[in-house]
Amino acid sequence: MDPILAVFLILLFLKTLVSLWLDWLNLSHVKRHADERPDALKEVIDAETYERSVKYTLTKGRFGIVNGVFDALIHGAVVATGLLGFAFR
Repeated sequence: MDPILAVFLILLFLKTLVSLWLDWLNLSHVKRHADERPDALKEVIDAETYERSVKYTLTKGRFGIVNGVFDALIHGAVVATGLLGFAFR
C-alpha cells in the first residue's frame, strides 16, 4: 500500500472517530438535560417547544452520526480504489 494512501486513510479514520466522539458527547449532554429547560430560555420558549427542539436535536444528531460514517466510508473507498484518479484521466 502506498504510504500516502495509508496516511490519508489513518487520518480519515481518526477524524471520523473524533467526530463520532464529539457527536456522542453532545447527544449524551442533550439527553441528560432534556427535562431541564435552561433559565435563560424559560421566558423565551414554552415547555412544548423546548421538548420539540430536544427531539429535533437528538434526531439530527443521530442522523449526523450515520451520515458521517457513510461519508467516511465513501471517501475512503473512492480514494483507496483509485476511482478518484480514474475520474480525472
